[in-house]
Amino acid sequence: LLVFILLEHESLRDRAIRLAGQAEIGRTVRALADATRGVSRFFLSQFIVNLTFGALIGAVLWAFGVPHALLWGALSGLMRFVPYLGIMAAGAMIAVFVAAIDPGWTLALSCVAVFVALELLVANVIEPKVYGHSSGLSPLAVIVSALFWGALWGPIGLLLSTPLTLCLVVAGRHVRALEPVTILLGEVPNVTHSQRFYQRVLSGDRRAILEDARSYIGRHGLARYCDQVLLPGLVLAVAEQRGNGIDSAQAEHIRATIADVANALTPVSAYPGNRRRQRVSLLDANVGAHLRKMREEKLGRWQGSLDVPSRSIVLCAGLGTERDDLLTELLVRALREADIDARSTVVGAEQESPGPDAADLISTVFITYPVEATLAQWVEAAKDLHARLPNVLLVTIRLPFGEASVSQTLVQEHVDMVLRSFEESLAFVAPERTAQAA
Repeated sequence: LLVFILLEHESLRDRAIRLAGQAEIGRTVRALADATRGVSRFFLSQFIVNLTFGALIGAVLWAFGVPHALLWGALSGLMRFVPYLGIMAAGAMIAVFVAAIDPGWTLALSCVAVFVALELLVANVIEPKVYGHSSGLSPLAVIVSALFWGALWGPIGLLLSTPLTLCLVVAGRHVRALEPVTILLGEVPNVTHSQRFYQRVLSGDRRAILEDARSYIGRHGLARYCDQVLLPGLVLAVAEQRGNGIDSAQAEHIRATIADVANALTPVSAYPGNRRRQRVSLLDANVGAHLRKMREEKLGRWQGSLDVPSRSIVLCAGLGTERDDLLTELLVRALREADIDARSTVVGAEQESPGPDAADLISTVFITYPVEATLAQWVEAAKDLHARLPNVLLVTIRLPFGEASVSQTLVQEHVDMVLRSFEESLAFVAPERTAQAA
């Protein structure tokens, strides 16, 4: 069957495309191309692994003084193309040969021990990872496929196990009925970063959240972490809470975890050493207000010195709702991570003014994107900001999440620019700040 498929692969490809129908030609061609690339990468990886294994065995035998070490290394690498059984035969032949040429058992046992140890390492650690990553299968899928196809077809099943399973996984990406196979055996993670974050928040796995967050932020920064992980994870929580999927205790636990994670990831929000950290009471205050209060305790009433250059401050403004407070606080921390002097305020709240000269210190104001419920209040806030800060850019961020937000056309009438992410906001502010410093 394998020989026939190889000889007739062009004809079989045309038949598969014709069978899928005219409307599915593009998808069928992509599926066949994906399967071809995956199988090719698998065989290339197998060749490299076996070549390396043979070279190591040859080097070890040469170091032990075994005659024809190069020949035995080449035989070991070649026999590894026959899964499981081939390497056992190669090991047995080497053991018999070494035992025959050496008067004692020390050399034979040493060679067998090294051979077995190296084979166990390659077969159980290196191969599943290398073959999995090269072919698009998870490491576990490589072993499971060998067990299944080996039990079904014996040695031939072992030889074809990975290519056959890979073809099923590729088919699952294009055929809905086979999608469970791709989910179970494919290398691509089954959940997104935001889904994994939300699951760990529900389970209270704060340590894993912090480890993933620090790793992600180290590579991409806090702004992208908020865009891709934290805020989408919060949207999942809000959607499930609206559908009564989580109770009030779980909601409080989610908020407390978010506050702890935000504090741990942004050291500027920590209290001074001589103060005792307060616990979050989410029945009386929201997460964003709590985080802002902690930052004010550290940096002062105005969240930093007012003795700064003109137009060097970026102000993040909201309406004082739980949603706005959290978004403004996260944006402040993302900007501060990039050494931008960002501060937050609540529009319309009664608060002491830092003085008329403070307006000259502000270059940009980020105001949260409105929702239908607070549209009228938001419009008044935007007008108020324009009146009080006529020379300042007023910018809003329309995050691509599932809440019922206002039409962008309506919002653009009241702001100077509409951005789409925290990362865009960072890129928007950073060049301006660099130009001012110059």
